[in-house]
Amino acid sequence: MKIKLKIQSISDIITNSSSEIFCAIKSDKNTIIAITEYLQSLGCRFGSWEDDNMIIFDTPYGEGDSGVEESFIPILRELLNKQFGKENYEIITDVQY
Repeated sequence: MKIKLKIQSISDIITNSSSEIFCAIKSDKNTIIAITEYLQSLGCRFGSWEDDNMIIFDTPYGEGDSGVEESFIPILRELLNKQFGKENYEIITDVQY
């Protein structure tokens, strides 16, 4: 019998803590690289899945109802629209990973 567990990082197992992904940015590889550099220059912290050309944003479990997501996503969208154009990326809010 095989049991598969999806975890976001090995530290989830070690520290017995985890987080919940509340949105991701998806685009082609070159645009994701440019978006990554841009967001890092603004001081944003996030994870990425290079194979999937995605940048992910998460929050610790239990803090998902804090309203951070609802405030963050419109700001993120506005920044990316101005810098990259809204047709060059997609913000996904129902990330299943």
